[in-house]
Amino acid sequence: KVFARQGVEKDMKIANRGLKMQFSAFLFGGFAKNAYLCTLYLRLRATDDMNMKKILSLIVAGLALASCTMNNLGEATKTFSELSDDLYFAEIKGDDGFEGFLEQGGAISSEGVAKYLDGFLGRGPFGKTKVTISPVAGACTAFQAKHPDGHYVTGRNFDWNRCQILILRDKPEGGYASISTSNLDFLGFETGFKPEGMKNQIRALAAVFVPQDGMNEKGLVVADLAAGDNESTNQSTGKTDLTTSTAIRLLLNQASDVEESLALLRQYDMHSDIDKAHHLFISDINGNSVVVEWQSNEMLVKEVDALTNHYMCGRSEGHGDDSHLHSHQRLEKVLKALEAAGGVLNADQARDLLKDAQESDTEWSIVYDQTKAGVLSEKFYLRKNFNSGWTYTVK
Repeated sequence: KVFARQGVEKDMKIANRGLKMQFSAFLFGGFAKNAYLCTLYLRLRATDDMNMKKILSLIVAGLALASCTMNNLGEATKTFSELSDDLYFAEIKGDDGFEGFLEQGGAISSEGVAKYLDGFLGRGPFGKTKVTISPVAGACTAFQAKHPDGHYVTGRNFDWNRCQILILRDKPEGGYASISTSNLDFLGFETGFKPEGMKNQIRALAAVFVPQDGMNEKGLVVADLAAGDNESTNQSTGKTDLTTSTAIRLLLNQASDVEESLALLRQYDMHSDIDKAHHLFISDINGNSVVVEWQSNEMLVKEVDALTNHYMCGRSEGHGDDSHLHSHQRLEKVLKALEAAGGVLNADQARDLLKDAQESDTEWSIVYDQTKAGVLSEKFYLRKNFNSGWTYTVK
């Protein structure tokens, strides 16, 4: 408050150009409550000795940049690891920014989400994240089956061009822990971007808001798939606004089962991320699985065992572009396999069914183990290599 009253922007011009960046780092790390740094800063703005200004400026900068590692976003950058070419893992604990996003009214478009992220992630020394969100769901497949042990598994193929992928474990304040997958190319960063170094890793945490699929600690699985045409959704009833991708984050953070998911979605106005129809496959630990679609701005729901890339509800049921997505063929293949198995598959059999349903450009495949034993996990397979993968628990 003292700094605000004194006019931080004006004061920063006194020292070198880097001072503005350094002080934002100071605030980003939470050091505004540190009496020692406050004293340094006040001494800095009071002195006329330019050498002293430079010395104090460097001290503030060093401590402020170090403080970034004490912020939960800075802490998250320490968890980044490269698993394979263009495949990364990270974990964020604490404030993931989503509650603040909802409190300020959400967003009606990807541009609105990006603007919020510029503020949330851009609080540090690196400035705006320069996110331009443009998520697209390709020729994907999802299904749920009962495990021989009595619990359930959900399979998911994400079919897309080769991309950079982030597997993210999110442990938000006041929400459910989850594991999700994001295509980092959908964040619109510059050519050659990689989530390496603190700056780019903080930027990559925008993936919290753009999951393509995920499972939370209650065993709820949500996946985004293309629905078959270019119809966009823009509800306007005065409720808080969500885009398709942020709706997935809402459910992972707040819903424990399919019933709660549907109730939550009805509390918000839905908007398409882009001018293309999407639908959501949602399954839970009790064996419930549904598709959620939006047609003519109306939310439609239908119980399904599997989902691909054509409409399953209402007037558009069966409609979809099979010229390159092979949607009906993949759905028929999956449903026949589930019927032949009596709806029962173990994790390896679910993996094999994903392999049978793969496309030429399948980028990742996941088997979510929705066990009631409490050790919820996923097995992640990269680019059709079903011989080996990575296993992650939700918590």
